Amino acid sequence: MSENKQEDRRILKTKNLLWEALLNQSRIQSWDSINVRGICAEANVARSSFYLHFGNKFELLDFGFFHGMETAKAFVQSHKTPKGEWATFDWLFDHISDKDEFFKEDGPANDFIFARFQRSVCEVLTYELALKRSRPSNEAISFAVGGVFSVLKSKAVKQGQKLSGEERKQLNHWANLVLGIETT
Repeated sequence: MSENKQEDRRILKTKNLLWEALLNQSRIQSWDSINVRGICAEANVARSSFYLHFGNKFELLDFGFFHGMETAKAFVQSHKTPKGEWATFDWLFDHISDKDEFFKEDGPANDFIFARFQRSVCEVLTYELALKRSRPSNEAISFAVGGVFSVLKSKAVKQGQKLSGEERKQLNHWANLVLGIETT
């Protein structure tokens, strides 16, 4: 393996440590109170290393969401769904189930991060809709994702219950109504 590949892994490891630290900090303090010094202390990474990769905490947040959404887009490309169902929502259902310890947290910064997460999921659904040559309005996409996210946060996160197959179908059906997608 070349030296360059090893360096790339070290850089990615550092960035991921900083990302995890940002998420951990969001559980205990408001977004405005989170700072680079605290993120670096949590990650055990020098501030100079932080600034080598990111200009501020917003760039770090964008890094985390960008990589997460790239994973979601790859899932959307490879995942086959029945007519009237969306791979974006399948990914979201599974992602929230896998990360429910984070989503259960009602940390002070989570509202800000959840809003950014919801916008990112809208980007993924927009991508999936484009793959299927469908283009509802941005408002319809945002409303559909917001509704699905709200139900998930209420049922799956706060109540600790996984969605049944029938509930997943129902959420897809409601999203299709909002998106103006015919499923028959």
